[in-house]
Amino acid sequence: MGKKIKDTMQTMFYCLLLSWRASAFYTVYRLLYKIATPLVGMLSIYIGKLFMDCLVTINSDDKALRRLLIIFIIQTGISIGTDILRRIDEFVSGLHESILQRTISETMMEKSMNVDLEFFDNPEYYDKLVAVERDMHAVTYVIWSAVGFISACISCIGSFVILAKVNLWVAISLIICMIPVTIQNRKYTKIRYNLSLEQVNENRKLGYLYSLLTGKNYAQDIRLYDIGEKIKAQYIKLWYKLFYEIKKLSKKQSFINAILSLLPLGVQIFFTVYIILRISKGQATIGDYSLYIGMIYEFRGGIDGLANSFVTIFEQKLRIDNVKTMNEMQCKVYNNGTLELKEFETLEFDHVYFTYPSLTEDILSDVSFKIKKGQHVAMVGLNGAGKSTIIKLVLRYYDIERGTIKINGHDIKEYEIHSLRKIFSTAFQQATIYGFTLRENIAIGEEEISDEQTGHIYDAIGNADAWSFYWKMTKGLETSLTRFLDQEGVELSGGQYQKVTLARAFYRQSQFLLLDEPSAALDPEAEYQVFQRLQLLAKGKTALFTSHRLSNVTMADWVIVIEEGKIIEQGSLKELLARKERFYTLFNYQAKQFSTQLEEVEEKSEDNIEEKYGDNIEETEPKVVQ
Repeated sequence: MGKKIKDTMQTMFYCLLLSWRASAFYTVYRLLYKIATPLVGMLSIYIGKLFMDCLVTINSDDKALRRLLIIFIIQTGISIGTDILRRIDEFVSGLHESILQRTISETMMEKSMNVDLEFFDNPEYYDKLVAVERDMHAVTYVIWSAVGFISACISCIGSFVILAKVNLWVAISLIICMIPVTIQNRKYTKIRYNLSLEQVNENRKLGYLYSLLTGKNYAQDIRLYDIGEKIKAQYIKLWYKLFYEIKKLSKKQSFINAILSLLPLGVQIFFTVYIILRISKGQATIGDYSLYIGMIYEFRGGIDGLANSFVTIFEQKLRIDNVKTMNEMQCKVYNNGTLELKEFETLEFDHVYFTYPSLTEDILSDVSFKIKKGQHVAMVGLNGAGKSTIIKLVLRYYDIERGTIKINGHDIKEYEIHSLRKIFSTAFQQATIYGFTLRENIAIGEEEISDEQTGHIYDAIGNADAWSFYWKMTKGLETSLTRFLDQEGVELSGGQYQKVTLARAFYRQSQFLLLDEPSAALDPEAEYQVFQRLQLLAKGKTALFTSHRLSNVTMADWVIVIEEGKIIEQGSLKELLARKERFYTLFNYQAKQFSTQLEEVEEKSEDNIEEKYGDNIEETEPKVVQ
């Protein structure tokens, strides 16, 4: 029990410290206000007692009216001052809340920026990340509860001292009667929080189902397959399931609390009768009745405040513990390298094995290859072979279990991670587009863009074959992509977004082009043009690109064939075709597809001509015009 109280107090201190860091001035003001509030409340009750005593003796005491007037002026002054301070507190609270929310959001963004990619790829970790995003705002509840706890302590101590002078046992009885309610609330708080953790995944599913019907990405399919009502029914069914679980728990808690709350009410009734009897015997005044009854309410309110604050802090403590646990989670990809990578010479995979943390089977198994400066390497294979994983490992999004990845003969872990990633111009198969301007999307990460850099942006647009849709943008580079942040923004096709991603890679002008299915969303003509430009842009640079379209490997000096996480072949295009092994089979398979389709089109075209003209087609010698 002592440890739990200690842990709860530490949680309170942790949150108050966060509040102090957000704004020391507002934190101090709110603490002083909460300390003053119960003191002023008890002073008002005591002044009320004096007022009642003077009012009783006003006919028998000549000075009673004067005292009554003075007390009234003091009481009015306290009321006006309290009201003014309350209005100021409301103003300060609003500002303090905004600053705290900004501080908490900033902390959350900082954490999300620096965690490993594993936290987003692994559903278990991602659930924790979502839970932390929700629980970070529990910090504000703990802060206000901590301030309320201090205020309730002062209220309890002051009113207990006054009540104890009349009857110590009544005051103690009130405390004892409040203990069962506090214990019960704490018990159900823990149960309720555990339930919320159990429902994290289902709540995420609930949000996902909602986004399917309200988001843009699925709008066409929803209408095409007429699945709106089905998804809506799943949402409602899941919502009711979660709702009834919470309702069942809350119903039981409310019933038990209602029974337990009768205990302190009984003590209060007993004490009220006790005071009335003392007044009837002349042992207390009418003012004393007002004082003691007011102090009973103050004491009960203080006890309730203590219990509620403590329970709230305990409840939010579980959430804060979740936040702390997330903050204490160690990244596996440490940026502890000291070498700065300036010039690229070689990239080598030496017997590399890799398994994603959430899986048990190897994604890559004994992978070895070497890329030299200026080489253009194509990595080909079926979907799921491990091509994209190799790209992630080169960028150190993950670290390997066995083997070594070297750049210039050094383990990539020896390089400062930002220096390592800076040498790569990268484009992934899934186009990543931001709701910013076209300029910001291409020159991403640049704070200020000079005229020379603007020229590089135009070069990148041309190299990505993006002029065709650029000229339709009325605001040029200042055109917002998507309408998420700007109603005048433009919505592009998947292929056009892919070209923007390629333009971003070309703009960076790094030493090493790292392209993961760069033409996945492009039409054949655009794909051909992009790869023609890619051949020119890659001159003097190193390039590694993945593709399952084998027609694109003609620009490569070296081809690596990967299947089920293993390299089964590597060599030049001519060498691999000459061997007539796996690459030859895949290459011929795609070539035959195009050849067969072309023959079918030509045959159909000849049949159509013969059917249309039949015997009217005359074979004549061409006339020579002299």
